[in-house]
Amino acid sequence: MKKLLAMLLALAIAVSALAACTNEGGSGKEDGTTAATTKEAQESADTKEATADTEPADSGKRDINGLELPISDSGETLDVWLAYNGTLVKDINDIESVKVMEQNTGVHINWTIVSLSELNEKFSTLIASGDYPDIVFLSFFPEYPGGWAKGVEDGVVAKLNDYIQFMPNYKAVLEANEWGDKQAKSDDGEYLIFYSIQGTDTEIKGEGVVSGVAYRSDILEQLNLEAPTTIDELHDVLVKVKEAGICEYPFMPSQSGTSELSLSYGVRPFASMQVNKEGKIEFNATNPNFGVYMEEMRKWYAEGLIDPNFATFNFFMDLPASVEANSAFLYSTLTSANTGHGLYSTGKISNPDAYLQAYVAQAATDDGLAKMDELQVTKCPGFISTSCKNPELAAKWLDYLYTDEAAVLLWYGIQGETFEYDANGHPQYTDAVINNVDGLPGSDYIQKIALCNNYAACWVGKANNEAGVKLTATLGGGDDAQAQSVAIWSEPEYNIALPAGVSLTDEEGYIVNQFYTDIQTLTNEYVIKYITGVSDESFDSFVDKAYSYHLQEVIDCYQAAYERFVNR
Repeated sequence: MKKLLAMLLALAIAVSALAACTNEGGSGKEDGTTAATTKEAQESADTKEATADTEPADSGKRDINGLELPISDSGETLDVWLAYNGTLVKDINDIESVKVMEQNTGVHINWTIVSLSELNEKFSTLIASGDYPDIVFLSFFPEYPGGWAKGVEDGVVAKLNDYIQFMPNYKAVLEANEWGDKQAKSDDGEYLIFYSIQGTDTEIKGEGVVSGVAYRSDILEQLNLEAPTTIDELHDVLVKVKEAGICEYPFMPSQSGTSELSLSYGVRPFASMQVNKEGKIEFNATNPNFGVYMEEMRKWYAEGLIDPNFATFNFFMDLPASVEANSAFLYSTLTSANTGHGLYSTGKISNPDAYLQAYVAQAATDDGLAKMDELQVTKCPGFISTSCKNPELAAKWLDYLYTDEAAVLLWYGIQGETFEYDANGHPQYTDAVINNVDGLPGSDYIQKIALCNNYAACWVGKANNEAGVKLTATLGGGDDAQAQSVAIWSEPEYNIALPAGVSLTDEEGYIVNQFYTDIQTLTNEYVIKYITGVSDESFDSFVDKAYSYHLQEVIDCYQAAYERFVNR
């Protein structure tokens, strides 16, 4: 009787289940539910059931794309070395977003903070010590002497390839951008270290061209002049500004004498390699169009349009005073953060009318207008060290930094305090950043709340460039000149910059180190002397001399490295 009842009960359950599948559209034709979706739902249910067998319902465990949180239930600790330039917070663990991050991961961090000004020296000392923290975060510099493969070979860097299986969110972020994945790998296809990955609220991508030429649009309006569109029109504007007595020398180029105006001639400023339209590497200063550009600058200098003190002008230190005194109308090598009312909104100048307008002149040669976009998705390298006793824990903690949750937390801070979500679900900074309870400047207050921000020069994990632009706009009363400047400088289609991540072999590095510095020195001296009229050496003569310095051998090294990068 018991066996019979059991058989009848099993039959009833089977019939009931079959009816349920039929009524709920198991074929996927009646309600749009596909067989694959049904399978995924069943697998999810199976997973939950299996989890329920091993964990209490209120365990607090949660999953982000394969990363289980909290990472540690026992309050484990990691030692982390961080490049950080903030001045307001002495203990990183006092930052509100860092507190929340510790709650979410269950991992406590002992931070060692190093400012950018001492980063090179401290990093060299750290490497020489043989005693390394678990994780090292660097800024845009330095790299390991001899390259990251050398760091692995020296027994300092624990190869990330061995632990990347514990970093599903990092892998997903890299897979979202082809260039980012290439830049994060070695030529052998290995992940040696990790990087800060650039993006926005919604996508992974490089931040574009973040520096270039800008002019004082307020002075342009004062003189009732139209915005110049060509190099010739720009020259005429500079002449009128000088004649009006506003600026004795209206143009401040870079310290090398070059400027991003050379992009209108299809060549990079500064002495550097570039990629032409055929995918071939060339030295910018030996491109014939560079000679045309040099003739124009020599003419401008002779007319008193270029500041003769350009070689000693520091664009980071001297720019505010120059703008305050109306010492120049046109500036080279200007970062996007200083465009618009950026200098005034950050308290660097007192003139609220001074406005720096990003500018790109039309093409001046047949080769067309170029831009310098390194398509850099990976920035600010870091590594797990060989001293780390629990590299799996370190990898999982790092992986949390590449989640959307952490990106919002570390860049925007605390919901309801420093940000709220708008109707589209995007985080937006609140007025509380400016009119904060501590009465601090907004650029200082945000350092107490969000670890990652441009004012502290700290970029880890999934770096949100859009957040930086929004913050600058918030502090500037809604001025979005920074985003507009990047868009203007990034607009040209012809990109001549080598992509970030191109790396030389040891042999190539030896050749480049042997010759390239002398070639660059030769170029810098020629540019300055020719523009200022000290030398009359012809452009052809300079080119011949550059090639006599083994320039072709250096170009061949970069060509080989570039082709390997493209094929990664």
